[in-house]
Amino acid sequence: IVDGDRTTLGQVFSAQAAQHPRLSGFQVIASGHAAFVARAALADAAELTLDLQYYSVGDDLTTDLLLLRLVAAAERGVRVRILLDDIHASARAFARRATAAHPGIEVRIFNPFYFGGESSLVRLGEFVADSERLNRRMHNKLWVTDNVVAIVGSRNLADAYFDANETGNFSDVDLLTAGPVVSDVSRAFDAYWNSPAAI
Repeated sequence: IVDGDRTTLGQVFSAQAAQHPRLSGFQVIASGHAAFVARAALADAAELTLDLQYYSVGDDLTTDLLLLRLVAAAERGVRVRILLDDIHASARAFARRATAAHPGIEVRIFNPFYFGGESSLVRLGEFVADSERLNRRMHNKLWVTDNVVAIVGSRNLADAYFDANETGNFSDVDLLTAGPVVSDVSRAFDAYWNSPAAI
């Protein structure tokens, strides 16, 4: 796990952390707009690492805008790792865009469909034939910057999670977290990242 205490974010939170040793801080992110802004700001602030773990990623405007921030971070030398579940084919489209956008962005797919690719019909057939394996999904949603600040919660990455869908949006909640809990979620990310199921 990267020690982010010397980063700008680490220094920002160090004074408060010193007043509350061994405690973590939390702030609720209730609106989709605020959730998007928080992720964009954390991507812009990253100096060492960005670790993202998501169950579902859209193929839409907000994910493209966040991807631009991830590419800018990679250009600054930030290590960017993205772990996506393969339940929706749009995750593969995002993975292709991310890896094509910058060689420093690493992407792994959790428990992938081997034959389905992006075809819904072939995916359905593979799911029926291999349901015991393919029914094990990674439902996590996590965004960690410099191992100092993390966003956890129920929000995936897509327009409908950021109040940007004209036909309807989800009502989800995130927590912006700082303190010792961030090391805990970083270790959880690493466990998934290094899992044999992450390809």
